[in-house]
Amino acid sequence: MTADRPTITLRPDPVQWRGLVAKARIPSPQAPPRDDRRALGLPTDRPIVMSGHQPTRWHAGILAKLLAACELARSANAHAAWIVPDMDEVDPTTTRVPQGRAEQARVRFVRLLTGDPPGPGVPAGVLAPRDPAPPDPDMPGFADALAAFRHEPSMAMQVGRAVVRTACERFGLPEPTVLSASDLRRTGAWAELLRALADDPRACVEAYNNAARAHPDAEVRALGIETSRVELPLWRVRPDLPRLAVFSDQLGAIPPDQLRPRALAMSAIVRAALADLFIHGLGGERYDRVTEAWLTGWPHAPAWTLAPTAVATADARPDLGLDPGDLPDPARARWLAHHARHDPALVGDETAARTKADIVDLIRTLKFEGEDPAPAFAQLQTFLGEHRERHARRLAELDAAADRAERLQSVRDLALDRTWPWPVLEKKTLDSLHQQIRDALAPATIPRCTERSACS
Repeated sequence: MTADRPTITLRPDPVQWRGLVAKARIPSPQAPPRDDRRALGLPTDRPIVMSGHQPTRWHAGILAKLLAACELARSANAHAAWIVPDMDEVDPTTTRVPQGRAEQARVRFVRLLTGDPPGPGVPAGVLAPRDPAPPDPDMPGFADALAAFRHEPSMAMQVGRAVVRTACERFGLPEPTVLSASDLRRTGAWAELLRALADDPRACVEAYNNAARAHPDAEVRALGIETSRVELPLWRVRPDLPRLAVFSDQLGAIPPDQLRPRALAMSAIVRAALADLFIHGLGGERYDRVTEAWLTGWPHAPAWTLAPTAVATADARPDLGLDPGDLPDPARARWLAHHARHDPALVGDETAARTKADIVDLIRTLKFEGEDPAPAFAQLQTFLGEHRERHARRLAELDAAADRAERLQSVRDLALDRTWPWPVLEKKTLDSLHQQIRDALAPATIPRCTERSACS
């Protein structure tokens, strides 16, 4: 990967994506409407390609998901949708960008919204939208997009829709339908999940925890199991307050409008009721294995067929005026600076190195023969002192090189960071990212679902 040539990952092969979309069930005009899709404003006459992410400024890996969803939908006569997990703990008010170049590169924080960040445990989905902060040159057009969505129901949707809009405008794509996890409460699948949880909460949670243990790389926390109650895969939310865990003995007492799905429950509903193909990143791919294992292991889970998934991500980094591969290794540079004070060979003085070796051999011989090695030790220290005086300039250069290598370690980390928000990437980097995804999902090679027989 170079700064202008990002590396993309599409898994499985995009040819298989095309087949999945082409075979998606499309109801005939006589079939009952797909009520869950209709309830959320999604079309019922074509496949739905979905992805999503938290309401923050995305890095290139997240951008790749949006580009893939939109390009596939546009190429395959499908519809793209994007879901915002508005109950997650994130800070939509600030983002970080690189500032300066080469050895002067550092991190700068950009304020996106006015006011303080959300407090601990407070999801952006329970906070009201805010006025945008003054425009910043590293976030072109974003303040205008935030202002355009100032009347969304929450800060999460304000920011979520703004990041989608700015990306679609930049790449010339039609905007997908943007939903939130909170919107899923309007689906029949949500009601079905709540009924199943109420009927057998303990079996649900035991299956959930078994699935989490079976996939430790997903880092899904197990739900609590107590003697008389269990923790459910739900959140309780109230305006401006931290989200709360929901336990089985509370389910009937909490107002329904205060309940929200957690991550795995959200994914299950989306794949069961809305999407024909869901595009994950690498993290989502891992945790959705837990989703599938959870529903499979839960004896009384809703009888859902989950939509297939794919993976889209990318590694891209900004041009900070240096190649991380050319930067010195701090550990090696410090080792060399230290050992060169004791080893003349490390500064190229082979004659002195042989003299030192002779003195060290003498010390070993004296010890072996039981004689006092102290005079030889003193001779060695005197010799090394003369070595350091004689090569003082070179040793100082090595110390300075080690200091520089350690100082540049943070710069190297910045140059290798793949999580910078995508607007700070070079135009040629972004164009390459888009072109690679567009080529992989080229309209000419995607099967068209033009007849009912081709869709079955």
